[in-house]
Amino acid sequence: MMKRPFYFVIALVLVGMLSLILSHLLPTTSETMRELFLQPGKVRGMAIESNGKLFSLNFAQQEVAIQALNRSVPVQDGEEQKLFTFPYSELIIYQFNQPDIRIKPVAYIEPNLPRPPLHERHDRNIVYSCPQWNPQGFLIELSG
Repeated sequence: MMKRPFYFVIALVLVGMLSLILSHLLPTTSETMRELFLQPGKVRGMAIESNGKLFSLNFAQQEVAIQALNRSVPVQDGEEQKLFTFPYSELIIYQFNQPDIRIKPVAYIEPNLPRPPLHERHDRNIVYSCPQWNPQGFLIELSG
């Protein structure tokens, strides 16, 4: 009388283990990996040009910049862009075995706000020009 429930529990455990193994073997729907603009290991350094002077970024700032730039997508036509003066004229990315990349900020994509102060601009997305990555138009970083 006690053998039936015992065999049932063992069969249930075996079926559960088999289903777990099969679920890990089957391909799942996942995000397709897109090609990154910047490989972190290939970046030698970064600098921001402001008023003709170069200011280098430290390692932590470079990591944040690389992550933000790798989340960039082409700007869709018709998106509202507000032009602001930027505190820098371009971001220069120095690479080991490839030419330098120059990124020029163009605009912010933001909600309908008047000209925001600098300390509030970090939560807006920057539209920029980078001919090496998108020769036809602009890109927008989506880290904001």
